Amino acid sequence: MKAPLRSHGFDKPSDLDDHLAELDEEAAEKEAAKPAAARRARAAAPAESSLRAELEDLRKQLEKIRRDVKRLEAASNTPHHKSTDARHERDRENSRLMTVVRSVAVTSLAGRIFASSPVMAALVAVVPIALGLAARRNEGA
Repeated sequence: MKAPLRSHGFDKPSDLDDHLAELDEEAAEKEAAKPAAARRARAAAPAESSLRAELEDLRKQLEKIRRDVKRLEAASNTPHHKSTDARHERDRENSRLMTVVRSVAVTSLAGRIFASSPVMAALVAVVPIALGLAARRNEGA
């Protein structure tokens, strides 16, 4: 005949003592692990706060760069710069036109000279070609 089970579920009192000892050891291990985890958390906290501070600093720098870019874009779109660019474009166009005018004038002069002397006309005809070549060389540079 078997003895009735005790209310704690162990057959012998020594089984209960063994189980309680195991529970005590597990609790002691957990307590020992807690300070280590707390130390790790405390060590991570300064690193995390320094990372947050660095991230905040980077955000401020990014915002400053964005403001600088907006300011530079606004400055590049001002009418002053547009008028300067337009002025340079007009100067280039006038330079091209003056080259053509010079070439036509020299050719006209060459035609008049040709009427009097064919050798002089040939020499003068070379001048517009030389001016045209010089103008093209200057545009390429």
